[in-house]
Amino acid sequence: MNARRSSDEWELAKAPDIASLLVILQKPRSILKVSIMKTSESILKVSIRQVKAARALLDWSQEQLAAAAAVSIPTVKRLEANDGPLGGRGQTAEKILSSLAAAGIEFIEENGGGPGVRLVATQKRQTRKK
Repeated sequence: MNARRSSDEWELAKAPDIASLLVILQKPRSILKVSIMKTSESILKVSIRQVKAARALLDWSQEQLAAAAAVSIPTVKRLEANDGPLGGRGQTAEKILSSLAAAGIEFIEENGGGPGVRLVATQKRQTRKK
């Protein structure tokens, strides 16, 4: 196997004696640190109660929410069995919130009056049958 050696490896391999090897090993080494900076997004804190209220406004079952969000029915049932903030994986919560928003749900943040949800009127909903 003909693997490429780093300059540090070559330096160690060429050390004439143990004393030289110890000197080489005591040299400070640089470590390349790579960090990926994510853009900071404000993540809306939504509670399970808000999700249930949103489903009620849409008259959706847990099965319908699971289908709209492309998640499993047991996932929706498990998440809704708890109380407090919407838990689970970030991607799962994002899918659920996105599907509810696409259906016309707007989540209202805690603003002194408490968190809530509302159904945003769309063109289709505003049109009445004559």
